[in-house]
Amino acid sequence: MQNKNPAPKANYFIFMVLILYVMIASSALKNFNVYLQGLPLSPGWHLAASLAALGLLGAGLVLLNKWLQNWLSKKVDK
Repeated sequence: MQNKNPAPKANYFIFMVLILYVMIASSALKNFNVYLQGLPLSPGWHLAASLAALGLLGAGLVLLNKWLQNWLSKKVDK
């Protein structure tokens, strides 16, 4: 059985970058929710804004993962 991934250390690098992103994003989301609570919004708008921010950060996580995978595969192939 062959290992299709030529550089397993690259997976650890990607994992660490994504963990850092999640830590920063969770702090940003917490601060954004504190900011939202200070605004005179109805609970529905507060929920919608919180879910939109969470979706945006989740999409950023997926895009960052995809970009790192492509970038590292180009670096490993060289």
